Amino acid sequence: MFRSDSIFFIYFALLVLGPIIYIGKIPLASYHLVFLLILTGALLIHLKTNKINLYFPVHLKVYFALLVLYLVTYVFNFYEMDYVAHFRDLIIIFAPIQYMVMVFLLCFICQKEKEISNDYSFIFHRLIKLNLYLLPIIGIIAIFQMFDIFGSQEFLAKYYGKTNVAVWRQYFMYNPRASATLNLEPNSLGLYAAFSLVMFHVFYKEVRLGKITGMIIYFSGLLALMLSGSFTGFFIYILVSTIYLFKYKKIGIKVVFFISMITFVVSLIFADNIDSALKRQKLDQGNIVPSSFKARLNNAWGKAFTSFEEEFVNGIGPSAIQLDYSADNDFLDKFLRFGLIGGMANLFFVIFLMLYPLYKRIQDVSAFNRKLYFFAFLIASCFALASITGSAFKAKRLAEIFWIFYSLPFIYTHLLNTPKVIANEKQ
Repeated sequence: MFRSDSIFFIYFALLVLGPIIYIGKIPLASYHLVFLLILTGALLIHLKTNKINLYFPVHLKVYFALLVLYLVTYVFNFYEMDYVAHFRDLIIIFAPIQYMVMVFLLCFICQKEKEISNDYSFIFHRLIKLNLYLLPIIGIIAIFQMFDIFGSQEFLAKYYGKTNVAVWRQYFMYNPRASATLNLEPNSLGLYAAFSLVMFHVFYKEVRLGKITGMIIYFSGLLALMLSGSFTGFFIYILVSTIYLFKYKKIGIKVVFFISMITFVVSLIFADNIDSALKRQKLDQGNIVPSSFKARLNNAWGKAFTSFEEEFVNGIGPSAIQLDYSADNDFLDKFLRFGLIGGMANLFFVIFLMLYPLYKRIQDVSAFNRKLYFFAFLIASCFALASITGSAFKAKRLAEIFWIFYSLPFIYTHLLNTPKVIANEKQ
C-alpha cells in the first residue's frame, strides 16, 4: 500500500515528465489521475476522522482575492452590447483554484506524516532532491529531441495531441530548439532548467548530493538550458543565481572555475547548435537585443497595447476569443483581458509574491527555512522575469511546480507552529 507522500512524489515526477495515458481515443494526463487519487484519499480520511486542518496561506488568500477582482471586471463586460459571454470565461478566471487545492494536499500529506513520525522535514528535502534527480532525465530527452534519437521528435509532437507533426518537424528543422517534455515550448524548458539550476545552487548541501552526482545534475541542467535556445531562460539563470551567490557569499574561485569549465565543455560539444541560435537571434551581427525580443516589441506588444486602449477600463474579457495573436507578455495580457484595474492588481500581486517571502524570512530563525523562503523569492523572480516574454504563471505544469516550491516554507512554518496553536486553544 502506497503512503500518501509516496503518491505525491509520483505525482510530482509525472508532473515534470508528463507521460500520457490513453483510454480509448481520449488522452488523459496521468498526473491528473494521480492528483485525483490523492484528493479522493484526503476527502475519505476527512470524512472518517474529521481532523483535517485546512491551511490557506496568505499568498493564496491574496491570489483568491485577485481572482474575485478579475470576476468583477468581467461582469462589466455584460453591459457591452457586442460582448458574447462564454462558460470558458469562468474556467479561465478560476482555473488557478486547482493550485490552491494542490497546496492544501501537500500540507495535508505533511500533517499526516507529522502525526505518524513527528518528522516531516524529510518530505521537503526529498521533494527538492526529486526535482534535481529529474533534471538529468529532462537533459537526456532534450538531446534525444535535438538529434531525433528513437524518433523522439515525432513522439513528442504526437504526445500533445493536436500538434501537426509534419508542420512542427518542419519548424524544428529551421529552428532547432529543444522543448523536452514541457508543452513543446522551448522557453518553458528554459525556465524549468533555469530555476532548477538555481535550486541546485541553493540546496546542494542540504540534500547531500555527491560530487559526481552534483556534476551530472548541473551539467544536464545547463545542457537543457542551452539546447532550449531560450535567451530569456539563460538571462534569468545568470541573474537569479548571481543574486543567491552574492547573498550567501558563495562567489569564490572554485565556484567560478567550476561553472566556467562546465559552460566551456557544453559550449564546445554543442557549438553548432549555439551558433545557429545566435544567428537566429541575429546576435552574430553585433546586435545586443535578441531579434525575438524586438519582434515581440514591434508586433505582439504593439497589438496588445492598441487593443487595450479600446477597452482600457475593464478589458476585452477573459477568453478573448476575438484575438488572433498572443500578447507574449503576461503583464500586458492581464491588462488586455481585465483592464486597468485587473492589470494593476496582477502587477502588485507578482511584486507581493517576490517580497513577501523576504519579509517572512526576517522573522524566521531556522537556517533551512530561511533558505526555503529565499528560494521562494528567487523562484518568484524567475517567473516574474519570464512573464515579460511569455505567460509563465499560466504555463500548465510549470505553474503547478511553481506553487509547490513557493509554498514549501509557508507550509513548513505552519506545521512548526501547529502544536503552539493547539496548546493555546486548550488554555
